[in-house]
Amino acid sequence: MRKLYLLMILVITIMFLFLMGNVQAKEGITTISFWTPLTTQADKEIHSKLIKEFEEKHPDIKVVPEYVSHQDWFLRWMTAIESEQMPELALLDPPKAVWLYEKGVSLPVEDLVHEIDPHKTEFAYSKTDILSFQTPDGHIWAIPYVFNVNAIWYRKDLLAKAGISPDSIKTWDDLYSAAEKISSPPDLYGIGMALVRDGAQQMLFAWTQSNNGDFFNPETGAYQFDEPETRKKVKEALEFLKKLYDNEILPPGISSWQWGDYRLAMAKDKLVFTSSWGGDIGVARDQNPLMLDNLSVMAHPSGPSADSYPPYHYAGCWNWVIIKNDDKDKIDAAKEWLRFFFKPDNVALATTSRPVYNLPVLKSALTSPVFLQDPTTKMFLKEIQYLYEEVLPTGRQIGMEAGPTTMAGLLSSALFPGDAVQNYLFGDWDIDKTLDWLDSKFKEFFNDIGYPYEKGPFAKE
Repeated sequence: MRKLYLLMILVITIMFLFLMGNVQAKEGITTISFWTPLTTQADKEIHSKLIKEFEEKHPDIKVVPEYVSHQDWFLRWMTAIESEQMPELALLDPPKAVWLYEKGVSLPVEDLVHEIDPHKTEFAYSKTDILSFQTPDGHIWAIPYVFNVNAIWYRKDLLAKAGISPDSIKTWDDLYSAAEKISSPPDLYGIGMALVRDGAQQMLFAWTQSNNGDFFNPETGAYQFDEPETRKKVKEALEFLKKLYDNEILPPGISSWQWGDYRLAMAKDKLVFTSSWGGDIGVARDQNPLMLDNLSVMAHPSGPSADSYPPYHYAGCWNWVIIKNDDKDKIDAAKEWLRFFFKPDNVALATTSRPVYNLPVLKSALTSPVFLQDPTTKMFLKEIQYLYEEVLPTGRQIGMEAGPTTMAGLLSSALFPGDAVQNYLFGDWDIDKTLDWLDSKFKEFFNDIGYPYEKGPFAKE
């Protein structure tokens, strides 16, 4: 009986020591999480692969992704900020990154940028790169790893059959003439784009920029839509879109088209051109791979005149942000994750979830075998080189022309610009009413958020 008692004591002691060992091991692990609206299955698979490799190299750090949709993003973050239950990192687009900066919850990252790019050669393509996140004090608030840019994707086979060289399309009239010549409604329409409410907002900015018009001064951030020259450029952009719609160059029902609609229509042989971020490639790959051989890209034509060709392009990027935390171990772990993520091969791998749509910011990632050997990327190396050389140098993010501001973050969720476009294109508003209303709504918006729109937040005193 005594032996049984001693045996039980021994077993309990061993179990206790085992459990304590596990507790101590768990206590030695730092868990960090990141939130992102990149929620496709391909995105998740890439994240999973990178996390697995990172955790094998850093057994003391655990990385947990959480996928938060665009629709839920602001509400989820406001709740998290209020309750102080935030993640350690965020992977997100520029408007959301600068919103977090303005909320005062993100940390400057110029130390990491210097580690990643000590010779200042990696981040060097456009105004959507590292400069967009730098404030006058020299602090940098987000690190981009991929670009995307709105350009004109087109059908090579249809243009060749019509005897039209893409190099000849330099102005809006050139684009209109080519689309009109090739299209044959109702089976084939000239141009597709997203003109649902939030898509229409993007198209207003994209086509104004293709007319070399800026809503905001690129040096100060001052609002300049109410200046005659800028108003003229916006007017011309809207009138061109109206011409496309009224003359059936745009498909019927396009007022409800989202990004997936025009991408699918292109893949299904229903469009000649798209004003697109490059997602046409991924959809064609999944829905109709034979169409990939027919797709290529050109810079946006430059308004009524080719004098400034190529024009400004509406561009964006995906970025990493570090969130403030009192736990130094978590901050250190977050930085270690970013050091790992920004290795050229890892950045290259991240682009493969959305090929051609996502282009690496790091120049060294462009030469990575991981990037170059991706099957879809290999098909479009010529187009990718063209985008880097001809399109990205003129890219800019609306509202961040002069640097990060709270306006840029909030504007992405304020849909009044899309309402103006829809009422003009598909409703009964005339152009002057549209422009006057748009100007008044911008100023109302600025007053509501306290944006110094008259002189701009980056004006020199």
